[in-house]
Amino acid sequence: MRRLLLIAAAILAAVSALAQVQHTGSVELMEIDNGVATFQVQGTASKKSDTSISAKETVFHCLFDKGVEGFNNDEKIVETVTAKNKFYLEKFFEGKNAPMNRFVSGVQQTGTPTKDEAGMFTCSYTVSIKYKALSRDLVQNRLREKDITE
Repeated sequence: MRRLLLIAAAILAAVSALAQVQHTGSVELMEIDNGVATFQVQGTASKKSDTSISAKETVFHCLFDKGVEGFNNDEKIVETVTAKNKFYLEKFFEGKNAPMNRFVSGVQQTGTPTKDEAGMFTCSYTVSIKYKALSRDLVQNRLREKDITE
């Protein structure tokens, strides 16, 4: 039984390594209009179909962790992480119906996917985020004290 569990764990680890999605790269603010902010971003993943997921996640990671020039006074939008609200961030990107998708109003591919020497696909996207709704949610979950400014 123990051997079977170890084999199952090894298979899960291998599968998750194969379906790799990266959250690196630059995010550029394109426009802010009527509670929606639109960003230009690169998505990078081991599968071509996952580059759009990577692009969405990259926008949120950048907004949460370091900020985007021209948005929220160039500051990150997550102000306070505590033991109580850390769960929000941990679950934000998980699953097919990830909470992040509630705040995405559009994803449009703007480039042709390319494959690098390491076998990773990269593609450009514009990603539109309902930042006013996201702001309210962050305040409600005590990750911000007040709403995001443009």
